[in-house]
Amino acid sequence: MNPYLFPFFAVSIWAFNTIVSKLSVGVVNAEAMAFYRWFFAFLVLTPFVIRGIRQEIPFLRTHFWKVAVLGFLRIVLYQSIIYYAVQMVPATTLAIFGGLVPILILLFGTFLLRTPVTIWLISGFLLAFLGVIYLSTKGELSNLIALEGHKGEFLLLISSSAYALYTVLVKRWSLEINTWNFLYLQIGIGLVILFPFFIYQGHYALSFNAAGLIAYAAIPASLIAPYLWLRGVAQIGANRSALFLNLTPLLTITLAILILQEPIDRYLLIGGGLILLGIATTFIPNRQATKAGKITV
Repeated sequence: MNPYLFPFFAVSIWAFNTIVSKLSVGVVNAEAMAFYRWFFAFLVLTPFVIRGIRQEIPFLRTHFWKVAVLGFLRIVLYQSIIYYAVQMVPATTLAIFGGLVPILILLFGTFLLRTPVTIWLISGFLLAFLGVIYLSTKGELSNLIALEGHKGEFLLLISSSAYALYTVLVKRWSLEINTWNFLYLQIGIGLVILFPFFIYQGHYALSFNAAGLIAYAAIPASLIAPYLWLRGVAQIGANRSALFLNLTPLLTITLAILILQEPIDRYLLIGGGLILLGIATTFIPNRQATKAGKITV
């Protein structure tokens, strides 16, 4: 198979998972969706990694708090919080905020990895920030003062920021551990944190429709897509694979229009356009401008 298909199929699975998240509203509680997704992913992954996990005990004793922080950022804040936000925003908004992750990674990287800041990064961040404000207030800036209309978008900003911080910390800490064992440990920690919320909500029974949605989130989105992504990174490199992430908003919005029949409102076009323009601005390949715009942090 063409190696470029690996990252393409991975982002396609993740894009469809956004639609699955939206379809879960009214079918399964947010707390139950978040817990069951990772619980079944944990069960499926267990037979394949249990022997390796035993060998990681010394590693876990040394780096437990780092694994705990990463598990909290990825499993709880990044992916589980989406099930709350999706009850208040359309799938198209989820797609746009997902597209904000690369620019947030660059932003966190300037502080934690000491990567240089360029004029393009600053300009792109400002454009994207304006887009977030416009999108969050649904085009009515008076809502910003009244704190109305943007709770879901605020949760998505936390979610996207959590994954960006997760990505930067993984690179900074460079923990030497098998990728699947690492994911397994993060899921385990995430489940411990999510369990009290799952128990508190009190709805444990699953309908047939709910089981299908959870199965997709647990297997293709949580296990198969990461596997395909890793295969792609191994064969074509991380930088080329990362370019496919830019397809996620487009694929998700297209699926939302076709499957969910979501309308594209004016505020969505303007706010989303500013965010996407900001993302594109940060990747302008202008070496001369980059050198002239460097700032030491």
